Amino acid sequence: MSKKNDDECADAVQMGTAFFATEQSNASQDYKDKLFTSDAKHTSLTKVFTGRLSRGIRNRITEELKPFEYLLAPYPLQSKFMGNLKAYPATYDTNPDFSSYWAGQAAALLKHRDAKTLIETLVKDMNKKTS
Repeated sequence: MSKKNDDECADAVQMGTAFFATEQSNASQDYKDKLFTSDAKHTSLTKVFTGRLSRGIRNRITEELKPFEYLLAPYPLQSKFMGNLKAYPATYDTNPDFSSYWAGQAAALLKHRDAKTLIETLVKDMNKKTS
Protein backbone atom coordinates (compact mmCIF):
# COMPACT_ATOMS: atom_id res chain seq x y z
CA MET A 1 0.00 0.00 0.00
CA SER A 2 1.47 3.36 -0.96
CA LYS A 3 1.38 6.35 1.32
CA LYS A 4 -0.33 9.41 -0.18
CA ASN A 5 1.25 12.81 0.21
CA ASP A 6 -0.65 15.66 1.92
CA ASP A 7 -1.73 17.22 -1.39
CA GLU A 8 -3.35 14.00 -2.59
CA CYS A 9 -5.19 13.59 0.71
CA ALA A 10 -6.40 17.18 0.64
CA ASP A 11 -7.70 16.75 -2.91
CA ALA A 12 -9.72 13.74 -1.83
CA VAL A 13 -11.19 15.49 1.19
CA GLN A 14 -11.98 18.60 -0.81
CA MET A 15 -14.58 16.90 -3.02
CA GLY A 16 -17.40 16.87 -0.44
CA THR A 17 -16.65 20.39 0.68
CA ALA A 18 -16.72 21.59 -2.92
CA PHE A 19 -20.29 20.34 -3.33
CA PHE A 20 -21.40 21.81 0.02
CA ALA A 21 -20.31 25.22 -1.24
CA THR A 22 -22.50 25.20 -4.35
CA GLU A 23 -25.76 27.12 -4.63
CA GLN A 24 -27.55 23.82 -5.29
CA SER A 25 -26.62 22.27 -1.93
CA ASN A 26 -29.01 22.38 1.01
CA ALA A 27 -26.37 23.97 3.25
CA SER A 28 -27.36 27.29 4.80
CA GLN A 29 -26.24 30.38 2.90
CA ASP A 30 -24.00 31.53 5.75
CA TYR A 31 -22.30 28.10 5.71
CA LYS A 32 -21.69 28.40 1.96
CA ASP A 33 -20.38 31.94 2.41
CA LYS A 34 -18.13 30.85 5.29
CA LEU A 35 -16.44 28.30 3.01
CA PHE A 36 -15.26 31.17 0.79
CA THR A 37 -13.78 33.26 3.62
CA SER A 38 -10.22 33.24 4.93
CA ASP A 39 -11.56 31.25 7.91
CA ALA A 40 -11.66 28.19 5.63
CA LYS A 41 -7.85 28.11 5.75
CA HIS A 42 -8.04 27.02 9.38
CA THR A 43 -9.60 23.62 9.94
CA SER A 44 -9.19 21.11 12.73
CA LEU A 45 -10.46 17.74 13.83
CA THR A 46 -13.09 17.89 16.56
CA LYS A 47 -15.69 15.79 18.39
CA VAL A 48 -17.42 18.84 19.85
CA PHE A 49 -20.51 18.84 17.63
CA THR A 50 -21.42 15.20 17.17
CA GLY A 51 -19.23 13.04 19.37
CA ARG A 52 -17.50 11.69 16.24
CA LEU A 53 -14.22 12.96 14.92
CA SER A 54 -14.85 15.36 12.02
CA ARG A 55 -12.96 18.13 10.25
CA GLY A 56 -14.37 21.63 10.32
CA ILE A 57 -13.49 25.29 10.30
CA ARG A 58 -12.02 26.26 13.65
CA ASN A 59 -14.00 28.63 15.81
CA ARG A 60 -14.33 29.60 19.44
CA ILE A 61 -16.16 26.48 20.61
CA THR A 62 -13.85 24.00 18.85
CA GLU A 63 -10.79 25.70 20.32
CA GLU A 64 -12.10 26.24 23.85
CA LEU A 65 -13.50 22.71 24.24
CA LYS A 66 -10.57 20.91 22.59
CA PRO A 67 -8.89 20.10 25.95
CA PHE A 68 -12.17 18.64 27.22
CA GLU A 69 -13.18 16.44 24.28
CA TYR A 70 -12.64 13.32 26.38
CA LEU A 71 -15.56 14.51 28.55
CA LEU A 72 -18.03 14.87 25.66
CA ALA A 73 -20.95 12.52 25.16
CA PRO A 74 -20.63 9.79 22.53
CA TYR A 75 -22.25 9.98 19.10
CA PRO A 76 -25.17 10.66 18.56
CA LEU A 77 -25.94 12.00 22.04
CA GLN A 78 -23.43 14.85 21.73
CA SER A 79 -25.18 16.14 18.58
CA LYS A 80 -28.47 16.24 20.50
CA PHE A 81 -26.88 18.34 23.24
CA MET A 82 -25.33 20.70 20.71
CA GLY A 83 -28.63 20.89 18.79
CA ASN A 84 -30.34 22.12 21.96
CA LEU A 85 -27.74 24.88 22.13
CA LYS A 86 -28.51 25.70 18.48
CA ALA A 87 -24.87 25.03 17.67
CA TYR A 88 -25.46 22.02 15.41
CA PRO A 89 -26.32 22.15 12.62
CA ALA A 90 -25.32 25.67 11.62
CA THR A 91 -28.21 27.83 10.40
CA TYR A 92 -28.63 31.47 9.48
CA ASP A 93 -29.50 32.44 13.05
CA THR A 94 -26.74 30.60 14.94
CA ASN A 95 -23.68 32.29 16.35
CA PRO A 96 -20.69 31.46 14.11
CA ASP A 97 -18.48 31.14 17.22
CA PHE A 98 -20.56 28.12 18.25
CA SER A 99 -21.63 26.62 14.91
CA SER A 100 -20.40 23.63 12.98
CA TYR A 101 -18.91 24.40 9.58
CA TRP A 102 -17.65 21.12 8.16
CA ALA A 103 -14.79 21.57 5.72
CA GLY A 104 -11.95 19.57 4.22
CA GLN A 105 -8.28 20.41 4.61
CA ALA A 106 -8.21 22.29 1.32
CA ALA A 107 -11.42 24.29 1.77
CA ALA A 108 -9.54 27.53 1.15
CA LEU A 109 -9.00 26.39 -2.45
CA LEU A 110 -12.70 26.43 -3.34
CA LYS A 111 -13.53 28.17 -6.62
CA HIS A 112 -17.04 27.21 -7.73
CA ARG A 113 -20.43 28.22 -6.41
CA ASP A 114 -22.36 26.37 -9.13
CA ALA A 115 -22.60 22.54 -9.15
CA LYS A 116 -22.75 22.31 -12.95
CA THR A 117 -19.58 24.38 -13.30
CA LEU A 118 -17.90 22.31 -10.60
CA ILE A 119 -18.74 19.03 -12.35
CA GLU A 120 -17.68 20.36 -15.76
CA THR A 121 -14.36 21.46 -14.26
CA LEU A 122 -13.85 18.07 -12.59
CA VAL A 123 -14.51 16.23 -15.87
CA LYS A 124 -12.21 18.59 -17.79
CA ASP A 125 -9.43 18.13 -15.20
CA MET A 126 -9.87 14.33 -15.20
CA ASN A 127 -9.66 14.26 -18.99
CA LYS A 128 -6.43 16.27 -18.86
CA LYS A 129 -4.91 13.85 -16.36
CA THR A 130 -5.90 10.72 -18.26
CA SER A 131 -4.86 11.85 -21.75
